[in-house]
Amino acid sequence: MSSIRKILNTGTNKYQNAVREMKRSIYSDNVYVSLHANSLSSNIDNTLESLNEFWMSSVFMQRVIRDNYRLCFPRVNWTKSEQYDRYNPEENPQTQNCVIFDDKIGDGVLFLCVGNNIHNRTDYANSSVYRPSFGYTSVADLPSGVIEHADGYRWIPLAQTDTRFTDSTWVSLEVRDGVSFFGSDEGNYIDDGVTLLDFKTAVAGGSASGISFGQTGAVNFYAVNNEYDQTASSEVASGAVLFSTQNMERYDAFIFQQALKLKGNDTQIRFDSGNSSGALPSTITPIPLYDQIVNSPFSVTSPVGWYNKRVREWENKAGSVEMVYLDPKAGNLSGTDFRFTGLTAPSIEAKGNGTSPTVDFITTKINDNTWEIRGVEVTTNLSTNERNVGINNTRIEFQVENTDNNLGFENSIKYLLTPYGGLLKEENLYGPVIPVNAFMMNVTIDETDISTTLETTASGIISPTQFDAYSLIVDANNYANDRELGLDLPANKTEFLDQTLVADFSFSGVTPPKPGDLIYEGNPKIGTGVARGALLGIVQTIENPAPVSSPYNIQFTTSQPDAFGSGKSFYIGSGTSFKAFSQITATKNPDAKALTGSVVHMGKASFDLSSATTKRITIKYITRV
Repeated sequence: MSSIRKILNTGTNKYQNAVREMKRSIYSDNVYVSLHANSLSSNIDNTLESLNEFWMSSVFMQRVIRDNYRLCFPRVNWTKSEQYDRYNPEENPQTQNCVIFDDKIGDGVLFLCVGNNIHNRTDYANSSVYRPSFGYTSVADLPSGVIEHADGYRWIPLAQTDTRFTDSTWVSLEVRDGVSFFGSDEGNYIDDGVTLLDFKTAVAGGSASGISFGQTGAVNFYAVNNEYDQTASSEVASGAVLFSTQNMERYDAFIFQQALKLKGNDTQIRFDSGNSSGALPSTITPIPLYDQIVNSPFSVTSPVGWYNKRVREWENKAGSVEMVYLDPKAGNLSGTDFRFTGLTAPSIEAKGNGTSPTVDFITTKINDNTWEIRGVEVTTNLSTNERNVGINNTRIEFQVENTDNNLGFENSIKYLLTPYGGLLKEENLYGPVIPVNAFMMNVTIDETDISTTLETTASGIISPTQFDAYSLIVDANNYANDRELGLDLPANKTEFLDQTLVADFSFSGVTPPKPGDLIYEGNPKIGTGVARGALLGIVQTIENPAPVSSPYNIQFTTSQPDAFGSGKSFYIGSGTSFKAFSQITATKNPDAKALTGSVVHMGKASFDLSSATTKRITIKYITRV
């Protein structure tokens, strides 16, 4: 007997896949973005040729950190007179056109369309006339509930956009999920259990500032959730010690915590500067990460603070019926069912397993005893002006009276019920509501960081200012110790790498080399103006100002750094003009070891930093799931 496991391609699965792949990129892959100059390939676009030439032209690398990642999804702008789908919780959000971006309020707000006609009928649909934020001038004024407009459209504001990760095609939100919550902390710490300040204090041995990663001591890793210790074959309760050690560098404790997180174990750390764990408690009261997120100390005026406030408000009315709809097809209703004769108006009683909402028909009275049902609605308390949405429900049944087809109408009433935990909780929002199907990497490279990393003052080397390609590489190694790049760094620690070599060269001519010149092992054969031979490197810059005579300090890139050394001879030039050079000083080695790791992307670019104004380079990369 055989069976096939089928993975449903639902919105929730796409979200989980995106989270899983993003976590792997953050905590496991050690991704670096590389800038290239004087590239040889004429087609830099993930071709095998350009990938093979990565190490020949790689000049500068910057580590991609946790705060460079966000979940994202396709952007759909609100447009007047367009028709949008009413969100249907029974359908895959990937197929619905109901999550709409309004860029006219705040930094831009994402809205969920929960109604597209005034009668809340599934067989009707109007064009949208009023943008979702119509009537509101500030995001602070937006409600944690349904906005109703005269065109019949009903909207729920979800969250503001993260402008760094939003462009004309993609949208990312200013939320704090379990991956990115501490991304704004420039202190470069990993945490999964206490508030930001408390965490710094705990791991610093009582000081939230001046943390020394080299300090050693006893470390306890406390389980945030109930865990199973496979080694001891026993349960570990929340707050108990999951792992402990008598002597560990604080630096390594962060690394171990990252590894635990990648395996699904959320832990809190307590660190003792001595070599005994006697001062550390045997148990603690852990603070789950979600509680940290919701109660985080972000100002309500900030996008994150605004969102967190909305999370709490929606959490307080979980299980509410925010909208009801009439689906005639579901109840097999015909035209005659909507008009009936009677002295008593038709009625609906909603029966929930929490506090029930109040729902009523939208009716028109034709004459004294003739009625027409036009739709359904959640009623409003006239004294408080609050909608009677109920609370704490997981299921609603409807009992209809005084129509000619009560059962048909009962079957035709559909509803939008907010989930436990609240509508805006990330697990509820991403996937089931917002069609997350990708994550974005957004890296900003500052010209100052490039120049500081690449310039060699003693040799008069000025860093390159023009780059013609960029790339992403994972799991490359350090040149010095052949260990994986970034392996010893916290997930939010930036690192800059110099891939150039610098050495003094002498030759008998008077013309110095220039950027873009090629370095050959021997005198290349020239045919039809093209050099042929063993190509070793590319000249990137020479000392500035250029000396009037030999020797010359040259900054160059190569895939074979070990081919260079004091006393070796090379030919450097371009076109048909090559001159013999002799290396007279030892080479400054690159930071990353050539021909290691995997190049996952390479693309053509045109970055020019040559003006007097300090510039930044922004690189965005989308990974779909």
